[in-house]
Amino acid sequence: MAKKTIPDIVLDDVLVSANPRLESPRAESELKALRNLLAPACEKVVGAYAEVANHKSAERAFKRFLQNMISAT
Repeated sequence: MAKKTIPDIVLDDVLVSANPRLESPRAESELKALRNLLAPACEKVVGAYAEVANHKSAERAFKRFLQNMISAT
């Protein structure tokens, strides 16, 4: 299993921020399922950022790419 860099509490926080209904105890299983879906994607983004962070131009380009992707949704 890959090393986990993002704690579950952080993932839960962003999921609940996106959908406050997930804070309900009745939504615990849905929250867990969404966390399991979100975690690998976030880990990949963190890993990709770590790879380019030592190169300022690549770091800026990566941040711009993420901003553009967010704006496009």
